[in-house]
Amino acid sequence: MGYAAFIKRCGAYVLDQLILAVIILPLAYLLFNDASVYSNQSQSSFLGLYILVGWIYFAKQESSRAQATWGKKLLAIKVTDSNGEKISFAKASGRFFSRFVSAMLYGIGFLMAAFTKQKQALHDKMCDTYVVTSETDASFFKNTSGPKKSTDHISTQLKSLDELRQKGVLTDSEFEESKKKLLAKVYN
Repeated sequence: MGYAAFIKRCGAYVLDQLILAVIILPLAYLLFNDASVYSNQSQSSFLGLYILVGWIYFAKQESSRAQATWGKKLLAIKVTDSNGEKISFAKASGRFFSRFVSAMLYGIGFLMAAFTKQKQALHDKMCDTYVVTSETDASFFKNTSGPKKSTDHISTQLKSLDELRQKGVLTDSEFEESKKKLLAKVYN
């Protein structure tokens, strides 16, 4: 139970790319069979097809009840939000397209998953998502090892509340009530 190992994430990605190839190559042959494979138009069309099918493949499956693509399912990992819940199609779409940022940085965005405490790649950090083992449930994110228990997160929210109190936006009693609610969420 916990964050997915970097090697499992890599394995799932390779499996997903193989699955995508099985889907995309026959489609590309049907759509572009009369075009020269080496023409710029054919290459652009193939790239557009790859992006479209890849987006639907990843976003639809990662936002599903399973929270995983076929490759992730085979390796018993899934994608979740910071509360341990399934992500929306919009967030899964953002996660898919932000992978291009991870790739544009010479792959360093992907490698971050091997070195960060919560095993997040750059695109995970950008979208506030986590890749965890399949048996990991929402309770993992409520205990001290989960992302929402960070003392930095708590202190930042407390500082923000205090600033609102100092600016007169919150009364002292509203500040105390908000502080109690924040601490109750964290320690329950």
